[in-house]
This record gives sequence, structure tokens and C-alpha cells, in this order.
Amino acid sequence: MQDFATFILLLSAVSIGWLLGRYRRSKKVSLLPAVNAIPTSYYQSLNLLISNDDSNDAVESFIESFEVNSSTLATHISLGNLLRERGDTEGATRIHQNLLARTNLSIAEQHQAHIALAKDYAQAGLLDRAESLLDALVEEGSEYLNTALKELVGIYQEQRDWQLAIDAGRRLIPKRLLRSKRLPSSALSVAISHYCCELAEQHILAENWRETRALLRQALDFDPKCVRSNMISGRLSIEAGHYRQAIKVLEQIAEQDPLYINEVVDSLAYCYQQSNDISGFIRFAERLLRQQVLTSVLMQLVLAIRSQQGEDQARECLLTYMKRRPTLLGIIALVEMYRGQVNDQSSLDLLTEMLDALVARNPLYRCGDCGFAGKQLHWQCPSCKAWGGVAPVIGIDGQ
Repeated sequence: MQDFATFILLLSAVSIGWLLGRYRRSKKVSLLPAVNAIPTSYYQSLNLLISNDDSNDAVESFIESFEVNSSTLATHISLGNLLRERGDTEGATRIHQNLLARTNLSIAEQHQAHIALAKDYAQAGLLDRAESLLDALVEEGSEYLNTALKELVGIYQEQRDWQLAIDAGRRLIPKRLLRSKRLPSSALSVAISHYCCELAEQHILAENWRETRALLRQALDFDPKCVRSNMISGRLSIEAGHYRQAIKVLEQIAEQDPLYINEVVDSLAYCYQQSNDISGFIRFAERLLRQQVLTSVLMQLVLAIRSQQGEDQARECLLTYMKRRPTLLGIIALVEMYRGQVNDQSSLDLLTEMLDALVARNPLYRCGDCGFAGKQLHWQCPSCKAWGGVAPVIGIDGQ
């Protein structure tokens, strides 16, 4: 990364020199004087920035030696952005603040500098300052409106101000799509659906049930595959004792994304039990397992069969599925079911211990975007910050 940053700075230096040379030639000045006219302090400041030494002095030298105008604006912004990416938010801020102190820039160019400075403030943790700059651009109807709104969405997300994040995100989606309620899936629509769920959870704590239900519907409007909305709705139905309604909502998750049915299959089995319909759950689980063998679903199916048909039928069911697609969790359950038929209990104990160790070592969830893995389901990936990308691990060492 450091080598890449050095390359970019060197490329910038060459580009600036070329631009200055071109500018001088347009004024009918010979090529040699044009190159010589570039201040020595400009090269010295670039050298300091490249070496990452005396950054404050280097920034001051750069600001003093390199004129700000329409031709050099992009270079100033790019160099400030590079400093921000290197972690020097102070240097980036000074370069971008210097642009706003100039009176020879057009409104659009000033707005470019506002965007860059807002990003500096945001990275430095000065979210209020960043928000004020971006709000001003939104109110003015700047041509950089969408860029400002995207940055605001990120700030509101950081501040956990979910309603403002929803409102800003909604403005980035064409009105005709909002009216049709058939939004194409995108990172933004998925994120907004999770903002709705986050806000719904807050309203649940305050027992604002109407607002909660409206937000859960909105989540599905933004992303019909938002399993989180159905999970919350199912949980609320169970708490209210509406088990049939919970079954209807939770079973929809199998159509949205079958992997997440693992997260609610215990609740589904409970709802069928409370509805005196264990046979209904067996039919649902068998239908699901014909499409994909998921260990959590299989474990609940085995328990249901045991309660209705006995231990032998339950063991035979588990053995059949483990032959088709073995998993560590399923094998552990199978070992336990055969325990009563084996004389050498110590060997079974050792086998179970080794299998448990393998399961404990493996992650249960993984982000499909960046590969982050862990034991807990995160709706927003802790690593890449993407929403809805973390899913249960499937395979012999997972579900």
C-alpha cells in the first residue's frame, strides 16, 4: 500500500509539472523557462509527503507553492484524498480547507471541495462538521446532491440515526421505483431494509407496535428478501401467542433465503408443537430437506419423528441423511443415538470429544463479500460493513 501511495504521488508530481508546462506554453513562454518556473519548494514538499516526514511542513509548502485554480483543483483534491487514505486526515483537511478559502473557484468547484472536506471530517470522527457541510449541499440542490446524500447515509449509519439514514437513502432511489415498490436489489436497498429493521427494534422496546409493523413492511418493500424482517415479525407473533401467524411468516424465509431457515427452525418446531400439528412440521421439514440438507432442520425433524414414531425411526432418518450429506454436527448426533447400542462407551466418548473440538474450531457464519468468519450472526459485517452479507456456513463443518 505504501509503494502504491508513493507511485500515485510521483504520478501526481509528473502530471502537475506537465500541466504547468502546458499552461506556460499557452502564454508563449519557452519550454525550459516553464519547467524552471515551477517553485523548488513544490518539489521539496512533494518529496516530504512521499517520505512521510514533516507532513505539516510539506503540506504548508505545497499550499504556498502551488496555485489554486480550475486547472489545478483536481490535483489539490486528489492529493488531499491520498493523504486521507494514508491516515493523515489533518493534512488532507488543511489542503481541502485551503481550496474553500479561494474566491476564484466556481460554485461547482467549491462544492467539490466541500465533499472532499466532509470526507476528511468524517474520517477524523468530526461527524457533526461533516454533516453540516453535506446538509448545505443538499439544501442548495448541488449537482453533487447524490454524492452528498451517499455520504450522509454513511454518517447517519455511524450515528445510528436510522430514520435520517432511511430518509436520505430514499432520496437516492428514483421516485418511479419507490411508487412501484419493485426496487431492483442493490447494496443501498438492502442497507435501507436493515435500517428499517434497526428502527423497528427500537420501537419494539418502546412498545410502539403500529410503527414497528409499518417499518417491517417498509423493510420488505426495499428488499423482498429481507429475512430479518420476517424473523422479527415471527418473534413478535410468538410472543403474542399467534403461532399460526408465526408459522406463516417464518416459513416464508425458506423462499427468501433457505440458509437462514436454520436461524428460525427451532421456533418453527415450537409453533407447530403449540398448534398440536407435529405432522405438519414433519411435512415442512421433509419438503425443505428434499431441496437442501440443512443440519438444524434435520435435527428438529429427527426430534419430531422420535416423538411420533419412536427412537428407531428417528435414528434411521438421521442415518439416511448423513449418508447423503454428512456434517460434523449430524455425525455427533448420530453417535449419541447409537450410544446405547455400543459396549465400548469410552471410545464413543473419545470420538464425541474429537468431533466437538472440530465443531468448536470452525466458524458458524461467513461474509460472502469479504470472507469474515465468526460464531455469531451479524446483520452488518464487522469487517467490510456490508449489510446482509453474513450467512450460515454450509458444508461438512457447518450446516
